[in-house]
Amino acid sequence: MLGILQVLVSLSGFEARARAAIVRLVTVLLLALLAATFAAIALGFAASAGYGYLATVVSPPAAAGLCAGVALLVALAFTAAGALRLRRPSRLRSQGAQPDLMSALSPLAAWIRTHPLETAAAALVVGLASGRRRS
Repeated sequence: MLGILQVLVSLSGFEARARAAIVRLVTVLLLALLAATFAAIALGFAASAGYGYLATVVSPPAAAGLCAGVALLVALAFTAAGALRLRRPSRLRSQGAQPDLMSALSPLAAWIRTHPLETAAAALVVGLASGRRRS
């Protein structure tokens, strides 16, 4: 356990730019998660309203099938957009930039590989502690 603390303390020597980049990344990911949550809620309400309207026009099973088909088309559109985004070369790869985070995390990864039982025990304790707080 002391080894993990030593590695984490050594990781705290990041440059200010790397710390700022990590903070920006976490902020962007949290905002994207929040936006995705609201978008999913909005799509749920839209599907419910669409089903309610279609159920008055056609039979309820047909309305459910139409709504499911539209939901599948939306999911397919998101999947295609994600696949197209992954095909484009990244600006970092084209510039040949190496991420500083991976080189900084390599001592932690090495420690985890050499101490798998301690790592699993620490993950279990953290998981149980966070689960206990939520209940």
